[in-house]
Amino acid sequence: MVRRYGGPASRLRAMTGLVEGVRAFDPALVYLRWDLFYPPMVRFPRRTPIVVEVNTDDEAESALSSGIRPRYNRLTRGLVLGRARALVFVTSELSAKPSFAGFKARHAVVTNGIEL
Repeated sequence: MVRRYGGPASRLRAMTGLVEGVRAFDPALVYLRWDLFYPPMVRFPRRTPIVVEVNTDDEAESALSSGIRPRYNRLTRGLVLGRARALVFVTSELSAKPSFAGFKARHAVVTNGIEL
C-alpha cells in the first residue's frame, strides 16, 4: 500500500489510512521505513510483527530541527522501535549508533546499493 502526503496534516491522514489498511488486510508482517512516530501507529495489530528500516540516525537528525520535533521524537520513537521485531539498517555504522542500542529487536544491515 502506498500513501502520498504533503504537510503534517496530510501525513497524519495518510498514516491513519495506512494503519486502517494494515488492520483490514491483516498481513503476516509489516515492513516500514522509519521517519517519525505518528499516533495512528499504536493501532498496528499487536499480533503482527513489525520490521523497521532505518536510513538515518533520527535522534541526530531531529536535533538539527528547531521547535518541538527533537523532544517529540525522543519521547515517542520507542513506541514503534521498541515494538519492532527487527531493525534493518542501511549501513553498519548506523546499526552501531548508541541511539539504537537500547532496542531489543534483532539488527540487520542491508545496504542500499550493490558493489560493482
